[in-house]
Amino acid sequence: MEGPLDYVSIQIFPNKNRYEAFVYKGKQSEKVAAGQLEHLLPHISAMNDLYDKGCDANFDLKLAENLHGAEWFSKATVKRFLHIVSSPDFVNDVDTIMGEMSQLENSKKFHISIYGKVILCLSNFR
Repeated sequence: MEGPLDYVSIQIFPNKNRYEAFVYKGKQSEKVAAGQLEHLLPHISAMNDLYDKGCDANFDLKLAENLHGAEWFSKATVKRFLHIVSSPDFVNDVDTIMGEMSQLENSKKFHISIYGKVILCLSNFR
């Protein structure tokens, strides 16, 4: 299946923590991936509402009308995206980066709480 897709449908199974992804073009359809749902949820936030309901559901990805037929909306792009977000290394790297960002933000708040007061005190002496 070459060229731009009509849409992508992702079937989610919250109770099994699984998903299956299908691509559609014209009358053709093809299953392109399956994997753990928890890896996919952080990257498609709109899917979280369906997940929270706990029921099996379909989530369709369609381009806006003004983007219909965009060459980048292809089976290869969908497969690459799903492969990357399902990679254990990617998940671990994202978790590590998020933890480091949180630590940096806490350090920033701490330094502002200490040094921000010193600057205010010094400015009162002018």
